[in-house]
Amino acid sequence: MKLHLNYEAGESGGHALSNDAWADYSDTVRTFAPLGLYLNRNNVPGWRNETVETRDEFRCGDVAFMVVVRYSDGDTLGSSTGNWSIWGIYRDAKDAMKQKGLIEADARSGASGDMKGREDAIGLASTNPHHSLYDWRGYFNSLENVEIHTMAVL
Repeated sequence: MKLHLNYEAGESGGHALSNDAWADYSDTVRTFAPLGLYLNRNNVPGWRNETVETRDEFRCGDVAFMVVVRYSDGDTLGSSTGNWSIWGIYRDAKDAMKQKGLIEADARSGASGDMKGREDAIGLASTNPHHSLYDWRGYFNSLENVEIHTMAVL
């Protein structure tokens, strides 16, 4: 099933600190706030929206638990914090809490790269088919936190 998320997002920073061709950049700080979860894309207000797959079925008025991964990223020129990706939307709070715990455990384990087989072994189950990589893994990446947003489906 597909749900449609309306959200606010922004960023600050990320500017060159000098005019040098290889200048360092100030850190970029990203913000994210979910505003609404909709069954019908045509009902989503504004222009910031994302379609999210879920394995569960929802009807208008149901409560959904959205797991959002927040992570930092960077390279030799700068870094960013507050990056976000939607891990999944679940009908049951227990499923969302389980995924949160598994993501945090995975981050503590120091695993890196795309480990699709490991996903099945430890029970990570993103409902978002676009998750081929774990955003918190990588040389410059790290998990900041895992948020669970409780939202009514509109």
